[in-house]
Amino acid sequence: RDWVLGILLKFLSLLSLETMAEVDLTHSKYMIPPMSVMLPSSPESSLRRLPSSPSQRFAFRVAERNAWAPGLDAARISCFTLSDLGFRNRDSSPAESSFGATEPFPLLSHEACFALESGTVLSDKWKDLYCLFSSDRFQNLVNRLIDVPVCLHRNSVSDISIIQASNGQCCYETHDSRGTWRKEGWRKEGAAFTLAVVLSNIPTDAEGVETLLRRGDGKIVPLSFPAGGRGFAHIIQGGLIEHRYMPFSNIDCSILTVGLGPADGWDSSSSAASVALSHTSTTDAAGCGG
Repeated sequence: RDWVLGILLKFLSLLSLETMAEVDLTHSKYMIPPMSVMLPSSPESSLRRLPSSPSQRFAFRVAERNAWAPGLDAARISCFTLSDLGFRNRDSSPAESSFGATEPFPLLSHEACFALESGTVLSDKWKDLYCLFSSDRFQNLVNRLIDVPVCLHRNSVSDISIIQASNGQCCYETHDSRGTWRKEGWRKEGAAFTLAVVLSNIPTDAEGVETLLRRGDGKIVPLSFPAGGRGFAHIIQGGLIEHRYMPFSNIDCSILTVGLGPADGWDSSSSAASVALSHTSTTDAAGCGG
């Protein structure tokens, strides 16, 4: 009987230890830090959720769906005729147009301007810009403002540039070159009409953020961009009207310019001269899309 009792006591002792072990294991499950359930299953899965470079966080595709300013189609845009700007008649215009200039108006979104200025455009910005300014929406806009049919000059990226303006000097960047800084004087453009868009932020204390026009009678008038007017633009008959970009601005500015020409086969001597003054490479509209 004694040996049976000993076996029974040993069995009870082992059963007690096993039960205690189970309780300890059960308790240990609640000691796991909650953060552990948030950890990725592998380093690779973590990398997939993070951008590979800081600029990728802000990468932007300049396209019709996001590049235009809100309310563009409903914007009221004031225009000046050549007569308003001191030119005697439309015969002085090589484009045979009475259009002179617009007041600045909202054209591009802040996001598009920031991407273009900071260089965080996801794809080829020159092709994106070509597609944007060859679009029906832009064509319809400019043809409401200008009294001759107008399109991107020579159907080319060559007449698109980004200008850096600082302390009366400018540096011009195109699709295939970046120029040197030079003092910005009075200029006329090779293209008949010129669109200029301010890409930079304009703080409330900014002064001189304007394009100066020399009227036909010699007087100087400014086209002033408002505070907060990033993405505002104006169009002038830049092949006729002498102008200067931001000569007295107290901030550094980036300006996008686009040359526009009559779309009806116009090919005057001034057009031929403009070809000699600038690049002639072209890009077709294949691949353009929102």
